[in-house]
Amino acid sequence: MAKKKALRERKETQSPAPAAEQTEKEETQRESLPKERSVTLKEYLLLNLLFDIFCLVQLVLVRLFLAETRGLYFFFIMLMIGFLIVSIFDYLYEKLQARELKEHSSIS
Repeated sequence: MAKKKALRERKETQSPAPAAEQTEKEETQRESLPKERSVTLKEYLLLNLLFDIFCLVQLVLVRLFLAETRGLYFFFIMLMIGFLIVSIFDYLYEKLQARELKEHSSIS
């Protein structure tokens, strides 16, 4: 019985110190990480333009080699629209994430 009590007392006295050390280590690791640069709207537009050009080149190449073109226009247009939608969501998500991180860091 006395051994259990002594073990419990040791655990209670030892547990706060490692936890404090661990949080200090986490903070120094966060500070040492390079800050990520967010992608600008201009870069998203350029990326979408490049993807659209890629899709159009693929459409032309497929039309040259295949006699059947039914559904190709729909397919490539859907690819371009889908990529645009994902780019918009990604841009908005990055902006909201950056805002939350700023608010969180100003509170801390």
